[in-house]
Amino acid sequence: MELPELKNKILMQIENADEATLLKVAGIFNKFFKEENAALIKVIENARPQIHNNETISHNLVMEEAKEKYPKYFRN
Repeated sequence: MELPELKNKILMQIENADEATLLKVAGIFNKFFKEENAALIKVIENARPQIHNNETISHNLVMEEAKEKYPKYFRN
């Protein structure tokens, strides 16, 4: 099933859903986004000691390395 078809199918199901079903779907979405945010927060918290200890790489250096490694993705 292609993405547009899937979206339309889901939208139709939402349009016809009762309150209990909508609450369940909302709960699933909330749990998903909460877990995703928790993972991002964990990554950021783990990076804090590196930042504090100046164990970081500048944006310019990262960009230079990326341009060298993947030149086709950058305009000259």
